[in-house]
Amino acid sequence: MRWTLVGRFRDETGHAVAPGDLLRHAPRAFAEAVARVTVGWAPAAPLIGYSARRVIEREVLTAGCRIVEFGSGRSTPWFAARCGWLLSVEDDPVWYARVERWLGSGAEHVRHELRAGPRAYTDLSDVRDGSVDFALVDGRWRDSCVAAVVPKIRPGGAVYLDNSDTEAAAARLQAAATRVRRFTDFAPTHFFVEQGMLAWF
Repeated sequence: MRWTLVGRFRDETGHAVAPGDLLRHAPRAFAEAVARVTVGWAPAAPLIGYSARRVIEREVLTAGCRIVEFGSGRSTPWFAARCGWLLSVEDDPVWYARVERWLGSGAEHVRHELRAGPRAYTDLSDVRDGSVDFALVDGRWRDSCVAAVVPKIRPGGAVYLDNSDTEAAAARLQAAATRVRRFTDFAPTHFFVEQGMLAWF
């Protein structure tokens, strides 16, 4: 469906991008998609919806916050610059090495870990319950990631599930949350809209 004109402006559940976000974000997403395809460029920021990223940066992240990220990437150094502690989990060795280069030196507050298999990938047994301010779920085994991270979120903390319009994990996250906000929007380097869910606890 995403190859049709209508499909580019609605997520997988049929929700349309808001007119304001369409006008603000579609030209930018198109330009960034062309840059990705032609020269391999992507911004040094999370590849989640523009509106969601803005809300997370303004309303969720603080200088000393503690973050868990499932699925490292361009978001990892971006989060590292905005938090006090970050655990970022990755299962792809090539991608892990690339993110390590992006992190460089001076990231002592970041635990960037390469883990194989769903059990190791989602293991947060060494993270204290109620000690995490924010989590991003954008890697593999998302339902298990949500189940593992929800007990770790402090009251008032939040979890963002990317691609919530295609993930069974969305129902689990919504059931556990005190409130949720869904974003249907363009994301950097993708000229189609997708949905993300921000859940507060």
